[in-house]
Formats: sequence, C-alpha cells, structure tokens
Amino acid sequence: MIERNRDEIGRRYGRLVVIKQMPFSPKRKHHKRWFCKCDCGGTTVSYQSSLRRGTTQSCGCLRDDRRTESRIIHNESSPATKEYKAWSSMKSRCYYSGDSSYKYYGARGIKVCNRWVISYSNFLTDVSRAPTQNHSIGRIDNDKDYEPSNVRWETSLQQNNNRSFNHLITINGKTHTMAEWSRISKVKLTTILMRLKRGATEKDAIFTSANRYDWPDYRYRPRITNGKDVAA
Repeated sequence: MIERNRDEIGRRYGRLVVIKQMPFSPKRKHHKRWFCKCDCGGTTVSYQSSLRRGTTQSCGCLRDDRRTESRIIHNESSPATKEYKAWSSMKSRCYYSGDSSYKYYGARGIKVCNRWVISYSNFLTDVSRAPTQNHSIGRIDNDKDYEPSNVRWETSLQQNNNRSFNHLITINGKTHTMAEWSRISKVKLTTILMRLKRGATEKDAIFTSANRYDWPDYRYRPRITNGKDVAA
C-alpha cells in the first residue's frame, strides 16, 4: 500500500520526474499537486492521484507521439506482427504503471529512446526483423535504456543468461553464469539460489544432486550447510 503522505520528489512516473510540490488548487484543496519535468524537456503540474494511477505520464508529448504514429500506415498493427508486439510491449513496460512488468522497468527508470517512442518504423529500421519466432527483444545491459546500441534480438537462452540476478561463478577454473551452471549440473536454478541463500558454498549448491537416489544413503536427505552435506 502506498503511503498517503509519501514524498514524491525524485520519483519517476512514465516520462515524468517529480521536482517539487506545488500549492494546493483552490478547487481541490485536499489534493496534492506536483511540478514535474518530462524527458522531452517540457514541464507539467499534475495531481498526485493522476501520477500514481498512471493517468498522467508526460507533459503531453506522449499523446502527441501516439497521434503521430497512428497516422503512419505500416500495416503491422492489425493483425500485429512479432516486431510490432515487441515494440508495443517495450513501451508498455516502461511507461504504463498498470503493466505487470512496470516495476522492473519504468519504476527503475528504464526508458525507451525518443526515436523509438515516437515511431515504430524507426524501431523496425534499427533492429530489423526477428531472426525467428523464438527470438524476443532484450537489452545487452539490463541497467540501461532501450536504445539502438543496447538492444538486440535474443533467444530464451541469451535472455536467461542476461538476467540481473545472474552473476558469474568460477569453479575449477571455469566461469559461467548460474543459469549455465544449472544446465551443466542439471540442478534447477531455483534450487541453486535457495541453497546459496541458506549458506552453501557455490560448488555444493551447484553440484549436489537434487535426485535423492544419487546420495550415499537416499533415505536421509542431506542438509547443505557451509559446504558440507549432513544427514537430516
């Protein structure tokens, strides 16, 4: 639940970043108003409720951009092509607070470059067609925006290896991400993460088999603690 009196300064809502609080409006004396700066350079004053609901996400440029794009006929929105769906979903994750993935993108400050926000045609020109139907749009650096230098078509394997929780682990001179170690050891990634959280060493977390019949005495489940298997 969002705190009613939470300070909004510095928070991002779509293209807007809250700069300062404004005086109350005579017509709505109990509704806070905030002065916001837009990514396009413009400014606007919005009610707090409008920002939190996602009703206001820009100074008005987002609406204008959508109108401009709607006038461009590319015959890919109905039925939507794979590339058009990728473009639409990308913008939704970054600017629509009601999107289920917004907290991982827009809420973190991830944006779509202006060249792509205003035009699907520009997006398609820069990234071209997906190599296969199994590819999806991904960012090379997960902490940077959607822009030509940071976006590529990726397989599910590439995306799994590029997730923010995947750090590199070196065992016996070989370095892989946790997702790659999971495939090598045939131990589920969630199991490895759980074991590491409980204090197991990286080697034991990755290579202790999840199959009880592989244990010395399968009737007793080993408890991984500080790198040692102890019968429960």
